[in-house]
Amino acid sequence: MNNCFRTETYYDFAGLQKKLFWQSKKKKQFHKLIRLVANERNLLLAHRNIKSNKGSKTPAVSKTTVETVKAMETQEYLTLMKLLLLDYNVRWTRRIYIPKRDSEELRPIGIPDYIDRDLEQVIRQVIEPIAEAKFYPFSYGFRPGRGTQQAIQKCREITNFGYFFALEFDIQKFFDNVDFKILVKTITEDIGIKDKQLIAIIKKRLKGPILDKRYQKVIYPEIGTPQGSLCKALHNFPYAKETIMQSNQRKPCLSKIYFPFTLHNIQSHFKHEKQEVTFIYTLVTLCTTKNNDKFL
Repeated sequence: MNNCFRTETYYDFAGLQKKLFWQSKKKKQFHKLIRLVANERNLLLAHRNIKSNKGSKTPAVSKTTVETVKAMETQEYLTLMKLLLLDYNVRWTRRIYIPKRDSEELRPIGIPDYIDRDLEQVIRQVIEPIAEAKFYPFSYGFRPGRGTQQAIQKCREITNFGYFFALEFDIQKFFDNVDFKILVKTITEDIGIKDKQLIAIIKKRLKGPILDKRYQKVIYPEIGTPQGSLCKALHNFPYAKETIMQSNQRKPCLSKIYFPFTLHNIQSHFKHEKQEVTFIYTLVTLCTTKNNDKFL
């Protein structure tokens, strides 16, 4: 593509994102987002953001990579993306396995087609500020300007106020058990995204076929999302407050214990005896006492 990708005009989209954020704060319902998603500035900005990712040169099943898109003329790329948004057919995701840290198990990773990756990014750039307005302040996973370091720093800050005792929880195989119906319901009802065309694309993307060469099969998922996808922030609160899975252990699953609460009624219920910091499927509860059984 030509050098127009290097100009700063595409960052003009930040003003629109800020507007979407504050509209969402005021509980606006969004019915016509697909026009913003298909905005040329948004499409060009998405490619600019994706092409520098480490995985942009990693082929999926179709072998399309960032080099394929770079060979296109700008208008050719824009036309392709607009046509995809009008009539989206999801491409296959390639599944690979990587070792889990401190475990003999392997972690499945999904490598989406590069064009699908671009499509995810153009959608993300529009819905992320809307979702950000609804997320809880103590959630740090896959959010702009937040990450593990900020979550750790928040824990350190909380300890300065006498919360010296910590409980850490982790939901086993969280991504494998994400319920599509709950996720879509939360996007439409809790976050307020009502655009039917956009919701249809998200549904197709969630149920896109996965080629698993390790087990020599094609999977058409009804539950779970591939790790490696771009639209990860939807796993944050408030989506994560829903019950997403059952536990085979004797004790109830963490989602049953914690997720039905909001920050306000947790604090009022326990009279500020504990504070929470979350990162995707990990919860750290910091308490003022060693007697933590009552928090379970």
